[in-house]
Amino acid sequence: MTDNYEKELFQIKSAIKDYELATGVNCYLLDDTGKRIGDRTCYQCHHVCEFIQKLDDTGICTRDYLQSCSPALQDGKAQTYQCPFGLVNIAVPILPDEDSVFFVSSGPLLLEPPNKFLIDTFLERGQLLRSRSAEVYQMLQGIPLFDGNKVIALGNTLQRTVFPATNYHWESGHQKENMLVILGEKLRREFRLTLYPEFLTTAHVFEKELDLISFEDKTKPESWKKALEMLLSIFVKEVYKYDSFEETRHRAALFFLVLIQAGKRQNVNQEHVFGEQYVNIEKLLSASSYTSLNQVINDTIDRFQLEFFRKADHQNNKLILEAMSYIRQHYMDITLKDVAKQVALNPSYFSYSFKKYTGQSYSEYLNKVRIDASKQFLRDEIPLSEIAQNTGFTDQSYYIKVFKRFEGISPCKWKKISNPGGSPSGHLRVY
Repeated sequence: MTDNYEKELFQIKSAIKDYELATGVNCYLLDDTGKRIGDRTCYQCHHVCEFIQKLDDTGICTRDYLQSCSPALQDGKAQTYQCPFGLVNIAVPILPDEDSVFFVSSGPLLLEPPNKFLIDTFLERGQLLRSRSAEVYQMLQGIPLFDGNKVIALGNTLQRTVFPATNYHWESGHQKENMLVILGEKLRREFRLTLYPEFLTTAHVFEKELDLISFEDKTKPESWKKALEMLLSIFVKEVYKYDSFEETRHRAALFFLVLIQAGKRQNVNQEHVFGEQYVNIEKLLSASSYTSLNQVINDTIDRFQLEFFRKADHQNNKLILEAMSYIRQHYMDITLKDVAKQVALNPSYFSYSFKKYTGQSYSEYLNKVRIDASKQFLRDEIPLSEIAQNTGFTDQSYYIKVFKRFEGISPCKWKKISNPGGSPSGHLRVY
């Protein structure tokens, strides 16, 4: 973390203190996971919030921060939101550098005096809260009361207070957001050319299932990652359903749109998914062959999965992406040590990190890449022994064994059921 970065965070915390002193409203600095940053010298937690956190056995208050603050990032300005307990708060997004997102949340506030509806909403959240109803009512009386216009003015004040410390980076981030909006419209125009508009229904189902996966138990990362891999596999097969390159590109455009929306809800860095300045979107829109289309889809899938499961280690994610790209380019004759050397990591640590960040071993990923490459040779009527040699397998029998493990059928049977007229299914690596 750079000195300039630390200086900007210090300025933001100082601005928060000044805001609290001037307005009498509490203010919190949150990271991109919804966790509060700083100690009590940075801000004072409102006594109602402290009370909730002690008695809320569901933990919904803490989990709600990120979801409630995210719309402020999308709109680029202060937003008001209601917490799960019915209290009003204000959120302002902060981008101290290209890869970091923070939020300032101010509150709680009330737009009207405490009434029965608000109190009932409060008490419905847990048994422990219901047992302290008289105490709840008394504390609600102490929450600052503002009308709607004053809340808007308070939000504007908060944004102007913290904005100078992040002015340059916010403008840069906002420009990129505008670029993504423009590219999103290009993707929509591409999909509108489809001959099968009912594919939109399939995409909506996929989008909902992605949201469900995001709420899976994170303590079981292997099953969580396998669920995402399976979901992506099913949807991408639908992208390649018809023997028409143009139709495949139309459908792939909608696939990218779904990934963009899922990324927004997960608050992921879209450039980590689509490449710097969203270059993969441009590559998809300009793709003129199955080879170029498959390459950009596979690369984006790799990136999406890594970003979807990221914790905080962006540097390791970057190295794993570099390793995956290197494997795709040199799969014919490559070893784990070769790849580890390419990304300057110890082989043992690289093997551990690759499994951690991708959910699969190095050898499993390498074999998947080789099987994908072999399908293109199968369609070109090349003998199995030569295919095995061209794709890095030790011999024909081992190639057939691995192919069956991944595809469920032999290479010869796969070749027979594939469309002889140039079906795109033979070009796609799905996992």
